[in-house]
Amino acid sequence: MIEIVFLDSEQLIQYGLQGLVKEVSQEDSVFSTVSSLKELKTKFQKNKQTIVFINPNHIDVEQQMRQVVLLHEQFVEVKWVLVFGELSEYWLKLLAHQKGELFCAFMKCDTLVEIKTIIKEVFAGKVSVTQAIQDRLHSHQEAVNKVDEVLTNVEREVLKEIASGKMTKEIAADRNVSVHTVITHRKNIFRKLGVSSIHEATMYALKGGMIDVNDYSI
Repeated sequence: MIEIVFLDSEQLIQYGLQGLVKEVSQEDSVFSTVSSLKELKTKFQKNKQTIVFINPNHIDVEQQMRQVVLLHEQFVEVKWVLVFGELSEYWLKLLAHQKGELFCAFMKCDTLVEIKTIIKEVFAGKVSVTQAIQDRLHSHQEAVNKVDEVLTNVEREVLKEIASGKMTKEIAADRNVSVHTVITHRKNIFRKLGVSSIHEATMYALKGGMIDVNDYSI
């Protein structure tokens, strides 16, 4: 008996997914709901033949993102499906580096056909994501490559400081250079990345792993 566990406070989503699971799977399944990663771990300890549909934007998950990865590493038999409302930079980076062995994923706005396909893949023991997520991952990787290819080491360091919320005068003082030099670096960074604002430049810094979400102050 496979247990299908939901970690998502949206009951309508749970109800819809239950219907889809019953439609695409030939296996006997029992459904349950948890509200925290602690409860989820308890479920895994009782039954490793589990498929978990998890909302990455759930507050308990957002606050303990690393714990999700640790649970995956600890309970390797469990199959995971991430159900995204929004796809954050943290999850983009995680999915971009998972190399096909961690999580299946789809967006709540994906088509019914795409969502059914993902569910079938899960029961078949495969790991895949929908086209919308693939497109976001491709865009993310392009941004990472662009930062690495077009910016000098000094420009990447200045971009990191800008994205961390430091003012021009602070950056100049920290680097022991003139304000004019920092302004020149910023202009070159904006030109090379093809952006026109600190917010846009910061998105590159996030995607490039220069700062994490908690450092983002714009």
